[in-house]
Amino acid sequence: MEDIANKMKLKMRMDMRFVLVLSVLALVVLGYLIYSFVLPKPILAVSVNGNTVIFRDDLREADKIPIYPDANSISKFFASSSVTNITFAFKPMQGDNGLDLLEESEIIFKTTLLYSQYGYQPTYKAVPVQDYSQVNSTSQAPTIVFVSPSFANETSVRLVNSTVYISGKSAREFDLATIKFMMTVLGIKL
Repeated sequence: MEDIANKMKLKMRMDMRFVLVLSVLALVVLGYLIYSFVLPKPILAVSVNGNTVIFRDDLREADKIPIYPDANSISKFFASSSVTNITFAFKPMQGDNGLDLLEESEIIFKTTLLYSQYGYQPTYKAVPVQDYSQVNSTSQAPTIVFVSPSFANETSVRLVNSTVYISGKSAREFDLATIKFMMTVLGIKL
């Protein structure tokens, strides 16, 4: 009788272990399925005119950056075939110049897709400025002003006359603002 009772206790302990292991396994599988199919994943690449364009940060996060006066104004402005030269202006600042150069390179690389569909490529140049009032822009030769984190009091993309100001209060926000500008110019909608 005692033997049967010991066997029953052993079987119950084994059943409890089995249930525990099975429960943990079920939770792991459920967590994986939720992560894979329910939670939103960052969007880091999109197709533009049949070309895959890769970004360094999530397009959903960049889409939250405000744009003034509106996305349509900036998109039309840069989609014009009259744009022959794009100037990048920045205030030289120890530490921020690498960030300005990175954003400039991204814009040049990705806008090449836009202008290649029109069959031409504008020229690009970068100029350091001491003051943003030194910037001269026209509709044929717009200027993109980088307001890096050292000088920014907001994170936004702003078109004023023929000048676009891309500003970010942190390195990540500066990058997201640049991505927002590129999304707008390339016509990427989420």
